[in-house]
Amino acid sequence: REQNFKLQDMNRNLEGKVRERTKQLAEKHQELRTAYVQTIRALAEAVDAKDAYTRGHSERVGVYASKIAREMSFPKEFIERVYIAGLLHDVGKIGVPDHIITKPDRLTDEEYEEIKKHPEIGAKILEPVTFLADVVPCVRHHHEWYDGSDRGYPCRLLGDQIPLPSRVILVADTVEAMTSDRPYRKALSLDIVVRELHAYSGTQFDPVAVQAMLALIEREGDAFLRRDRKFDIYEFIEG
Repeated sequence: REQNFKLQDMNRNLEGKVRERTKQLAEKHQELRTAYVQTIRALAEAVDAKDAYTRGHSERVGVYASKIAREMSFPKEFIERVYIAGLLHDVGKIGVPDHIITKPDRLTDEEYEEIKKHPEIGAKILEPVTFLADVVPCVRHHHEWYDGSDRGYPCRLLGDQIPLPSRVILVADTVEAMTSDRPYRKALSLDIVVRELHAYSGTQFDPVAVQAMLALIEREGDAFLRRDRKFDIYEFIEG
């Protein structure tokens, strides 16, 4: 009996130590995930800072894209990947001349061709980073058109050939751009945004991603576009 009591005590002590160690590992893991996102956010903010009109653009695209992904009932891992890809979708603009990025007027054909290089530049920047391997194709193809037309770039992929996160990001990117002030126009109303989404569903946009965005806009209205709230991707995923 005495030996049994000792063994029971040892087991209880071991179980307690395992629980404590598991808790510590979980906390460390969460700290690493948070640092990971903060580092990527800093890089995205550095890109957006090249132009006062796009400050915060990448963060908002990441938020909108992750909301679309959750609306489409994707798992947590996919939602996280979409958010990260949204943050990094424009990182290639680091390689585009500043005078084009900050030009207050509409771009010439030659300047537009320079802008069109940014998805490939972004993919090349991210390729050496092994833990972002699944994000690279999402960044490379976020300007492909769903109908495979030559208005999409860089590869003119068609439909399901386009990575699903890229299709989600394109909708999020377009909505963010339309609802933000630009040097050549003021932000557009949600009514116009909804009309444009309907008009280009199935041509520029994946219809399923469009339907998810329209459902979000209908449910949340102007609150969907609020920009004064701190967004925690992991809190959002768990919530």
